[in-house]
Amino acid sequence: MAPSLAAALKAATLNDHEAILDAANASLKTSKNDTFANHTRIVALLKLDRFDDVLRTVSGLGENIKSQFSLETAYAMYKLGQLDDAAQVLSTCTPKTEAVQQLEGQIAYRAERFEDAWKMYNSLEDGNYSDDLYINKTAVLAQLGWQGKGSDCCIANPKTITAFEVAYNLACLQISKGNLMSALHLLQVSKKLCDELDDLSDEEKQSELVPILMQQVYVYSRLGFIERAKELQELLVLSDDCGEDTKSLARVNSAILSSIEASNRFLAQRNIEGPISIANGQKLFNYQLSSLRQLQLVLDLSIQKYKGTDSIAKAKSKSGPATSAAVNGFAPIGVAALSWMSPEKPLAIATDLLEKRPCDVGLALTVIQLCVKEGLTDVAISHMEKTLKKLDAMKEIGALQVRYSPGLIAVVVSLYKLAGRNCMARAELRKASCFWQKYPETTSKSLLVEAGLELLKSDKMEDHMLASETFSLLLASDAKNNMAISGLVAAVAGTDQKKAEALAVEIPSVKALTNDSNVSALLEAGVASNTKINSGIKRGLAISSASSAPVMKKRRQRKLPANFEEGKIADPERWLPMRDRTSSRPKGGKKGKKKAEALTQGGYVKGEETLELVGGVGAVKVEKAPQVSTAAKKKKKGRK
Repeated sequence: MAPSLAAALKAATLNDHEAILDAANASLKTSKNDTFANHTRIVALLKLDRFDDVLRTVSGLGENIKSQFSLETAYAMYKLGQLDDAAQVLSTCTPKTEAVQQLEGQIAYRAERFEDAWKMYNSLEDGNYSDDLYINKTAVLAQLGWQGKGSDCCIANPKTITAFEVAYNLACLQISKGNLMSALHLLQVSKKLCDELDDLSDEEKQSELVPILMQQVYVYSRLGFIERAKELQELLVLSDDCGEDTKSLARVNSAILSSIEASNRFLAQRNIEGPISIANGQKLFNYQLSSLRQLQLVLDLSIQKYKGTDSIAKAKSKSGPATSAAVNGFAPIGVAALSWMSPEKPLAIATDLLEKRPCDVGLALTVIQLCVKEGLTDVAISHMEKTLKKLDAMKEIGALQVRYSPGLIAVVVSLYKLAGRNCMARAELRKASCFWQKYPETTSKSLLVEAGLELLKSDKMEDHMLASETFSLLLASDAKNNMAISGLVAAVAGTDQKKAEALAVEIPSVKALTNDSNVSALLEAGVASNTKINSGIKRGLAISSASSAPVMKKRRQRKLPANFEEGKIADPERWLPMRDRTSSRPKGGKKGKKKAEALTQGGYVKGEETLELVGGVGAVKVEKAPQVSTAAKKKKKGRK
């Protein structure tokens, strides 16, 4: 190290990067290949965000000196978005220091290779960067959640969180899982922790609060609190420190909120499409770009642009089986476009599409949703089983992970239980438990817990053994998991009594669990119970009770006729039908009078008889001739 450079560094402060750069440049004029001077210059350029100058400086050095600055070169490439080149440079670094591994994880994260980033961060030991490492791990978990692969192994109690970045990342994970209330609570914790920081200036705090406020706007809008979301949107201050991607997404949110109550759909589509087109040109993650594209297609559907929407949705959903909404979200949009938003056609159209694309998970879920909506549970199960068989036949790790993904298993189990097929639901959970025991890092605890509890209900010994393995896996990842301990005790109680007794000691006692409960207050409040429905009693039948008070009959109010006059004698025939009254005058003259006489009770009844015609060609009804008595005939003869 040159004496002049050493003196300059002693005189300069750590944050005076321009002075340090000038001192390094002055030293390099006398000794161009000075390693320390070159290193000082490169670090100063990195601090000043002059990443292009870093690459130009390194390219002008010799190969021997250049190899000593691989980490700095890779970091500059990473900041410029040259992710593949940065990964290639880091692969030549020896030894693999903690800083190199940290940068490899960041590059994998930005390249959306989140599973690789998760493995890299897990391979690092807690050291000087333990806080930063935990922040990065929670950020990777949140991104895995948006891909449908997130685990909940890093979920922490909000009371124990000390870094606002951790609370923010865990809130994003909860948003990806749809747990909006938990996400809202974590965002409030993150905002509070950020406000309480003393080592940040007001401008830096304002910049850090922008993404937190943006997520709060999103969560409140999803929960239906539009006015609250608008209030928070107005509090956003987009400074120069905010990235262009953050600014573009904030403008999209503002346009959406301002167009929610718009009566003109065409005007709303035009107002939102402008900010979306700007955001599409930014360095966003794939799930963010997909959400913006889906929003564009939904806006097109709202203004009846059907023909182009179905082809775009079909192309987007053809990328293969996936669990992320970034892929599966295009399937229902395509069905809506093909059916022209008609409520009668979607099921038939979606079923035809599923026959052509049986491995399209988004399309399968769309068909199942439509079938369940129509009450066709068995049809939904049939379509689901066809999709699962196709995924099983692919034999690829990615396809099998989709087939046994927690969300898909939850849908299958729910359908089986809805149809009363509990044995088939248990068999599906058994398969999922066997599969995910091979990949303990990326599985979901909730899925394993549900599988273990369901297997404990079985009478088969092999199911209890599998439940024991499942709870043992959960216990290995979290030794304080009371659910895993209790499940393991129940699983091994019939085969290994000593092990069950040893584990039962670690289960919290009932007294410890109810220590904070006010039993007397609960008893005074009473026990809530569901209202029982007496299905055996017919409607309208009164239920007698000895303690019930007699029901008073409502006295009927007497009503007088409209033409009632006091003192006038009422018509005595008012209770008879109109045709039986003496004042009745049938319509139609004599014909009507004869008809009325025939209908009068007690009147004369004409006799009729049927005469067959000669030759059997038919028959006619004729009136019977009146019967003349024999006494009258004899009188006539005597007169002759």
